[in-house]
Amino acid sequence: MIKKTSSILIIFVIIFSFLQLVSSAMAKSDTPPLLIEIHVTGDTNFIVYKVPRQMYDGSANALEKELVSSQKLHVDRSRVEYSASFTTITLFMKDLYEKEGKNLILHVSPKDITSPFHAKQPVQVTLFTNKMIDWRTEEGKNLNEIGFRPVFSLLSERKDEFIGDINSFRNMGILTLKGNINENEVVLKTLIYILLTIISMVVTTWMGTLLRKHVRTNHVIPANVRSVSQKYQIPALLLVALQLGYVIMTGLFLGYEIFLGGIGGVLMAFGPFVISAFFMIVYFIYLQQRIIKEIENGELAKEDNTPVSEIWSMLVPLVVPIVITILVNIVIYFIPVNIAKFDSMVTNIITSYMVQICIITVAYISAPYIYNLLLPKRKLKERELLDRINLLSAKHGIHFNNIYVQSSKNIRIANAMVSGYIHKNLYLYDYLVENLKNQELEAVILHEIAHIKRKHLVKLLGVTCVTLITFQAILYFHPIFGWTSIPLYLIVLLLVSSFYMRRYELEADRFAAFHMGDTNGMISALLTLSRLNYTSTSVKGPIKYFKTHPSIDVRVRHLQQLHGQFPKNRRSSFRH
Repeated sequence: MIKKTSSILIIFVIIFSFLQLVSSAMAKSDTPPLLIEIHVTGDTNFIVYKVPRQMYDGSANALEKELVSSQKLHVDRSRVEYSASFTTITLFMKDLYEKEGKNLILHVSPKDITSPFHAKQPVQVTLFTNKMIDWRTEEGKNLNEIGFRPVFSLLSERKDEFIGDINSFRNMGILTLKGNINENEVVLKTLIYILLTIISMVVTTWMGTLLRKHVRTNHVIPANVRSVSQKYQIPALLLVALQLGYVIMTGLFLGYEIFLGGIGGVLMAFGPFVISAFFMIVYFIYLQQRIIKEIENGELAKEDNTPVSEIWSMLVPLVVPIVITILVNIVIYFIPVNIAKFDSMVTNIITSYMVQICIITVAYISAPYIYNLLLPKRKLKERELLDRINLLSAKHGIHFNNIYVQSSKNIRIANAMVSGYIHKNLYLYDYLVENLKNQELEAVILHEIAHIKRKHLVKLLGVTCVTLITFQAILYFHPIFGWTSIPLYLIVLLLVSSFYMRRYELEADRFAAFHMGDTNGMISALLTLSRLNYTSTSVKGPIKYFKTHPSIDVRVRHLQQLHGQFPKNRRSSFRH
């Protein structure tokens, strides 16, 4: 496994290094310009310098200090990043602009911004602002009239670009730009955004009505309800995605951040989107269990007795990892490479990696405590079952700090899981405990013990850290993604971690079969779980690469190949 992973990572590095060499060879004939980006897009504003290596002979730290000292505005903090072609220096400014009523006043001094560089050097200055703001000079000229040209952007920011030499840029003098917000445009776009939220929720309920009609008309069996439901979720999912794209592409996201502050802007920008997404998930979970009840009863269920806690217990395992992962990676994105400010570039990069790994480790260790705090549960009190689980885990040198039971009978979910790096907890769903035979339950418990015994949680932490470091190393060789590296990294992390988690599931199945002496118990448990959860035994299409568990068919075939390879007559804690 290590050899395969190493080979894959080496291939990636070679490919991106080759791309970098090709691009460098093509650029040898031209002197690359100094790239300056002035970001006035939200609550945090900054100036980014991308300095070609051949343009400055001194050290990056010396250049950073010179740039900081040349600014008349207050520099709150700075950071340095390295790539094959550029040294990137970012200066975070507190007073880059000021508010005057509902308008913005931006002060730009080309001379101060470019003071460390030679006047004849080529420069490309890009002003990143909000799409809903119209910038004018004190004389009433727009940006195009003073030498900037607009650049098309799909995202929230508006781009205006100046290309020339540094001397031409300095000749503009001190620029005082007044940004006028178009209030009517903000109100109109906000109303459209809210309307999209309402439409999304209406379409969700409409798709639910069509789903119920389809199930009745086509006599869909309970086992196929959830797979059929997925098709009816697509229109609602597309509308939720449209909401997210709309708030990003129209400038509302950055506009809210400027005028409502960081927290208020994020809440206003993503609040309606989160409401739509949450409503869609909860509604279809609720509807699926209602339809299954109707099929089982042969008539329309007259009342709904599904506790909110059961739906919440299903959402927590999904929501907590996603939220923590996104927050951690946003924090990591803003960690400067030269956080320790060493003179050596390599030392700075290694130190940055170590800090990021520490943050990820703390997040992974704390996640189970957050999960345990939010999850509705009770401690297992059934003495016979408790003693059997403790005896079985003790045989393998495992001690569960707590064994919990989650209520799930009404939503028809049978599952078990373990969590915790220091204090290990076992979670059993009551729907699973009440419907599995002793042999099947033993297989499930052994499967969960295997995750701890084989250190799958620790290995997954390692996979996350290696993926992050490899991904960042590639971007340093070929830095082309900018802030979009965050969602791109999350997709890569999902694919890589899902790949290893599927392998860990198969390893846990083998562990359970080995210690039971045959594969029958584990196979029977898997088939029973598929029946209880009303899920298909097979998964087709690209979606299987995003699944954390192999399909039931894959797991059963894997166990069948091992049939007869394990010692018989092992003593069981669940069978007498």
